[in-house]
Amino acid sequence: MQEEYQMDGSKMVYFMPEEIDHHQATQIQKTIDQLIDMYQIRTLYFDFGGTRFMDSSGIGVLIGRSRKLGFLGGKVYAQNIGGRVERIFTASGLYQMIDVVKEDGYEQ
Repeated sequence: MQEEYQMDGSKMVYFMPEEIDHHQATQIQKTIDQLIDMYQIRTLYFDFGGTRFMDSSGIGVLIGRSRKLGFLGGKVYAQNIGGRVERIFTASGLYQMIDVVKEDGYEQ
């Protein structure tokens, strides 16, 4: 099983689960907020490589973390999006808030 996240200084990659519903979104939000505060994360990459489903609560997680890091002078990115997640990004306007980087855009 892959870890939920990897950190390098103030950068973090969070590996999104296969399905993101309301219950998952609540847990993801709490975890990421704690990590941002504890480790002073300023660059956050959401990796959607293993994600097959995301509902509106997942969109809320992305928007909320983007705003939080924006207030802190940081930035949120998405990587490895495809299929259904890409359609959600397009339909919801997430492309206007969150930059999408090419596969493995996170520099380790």
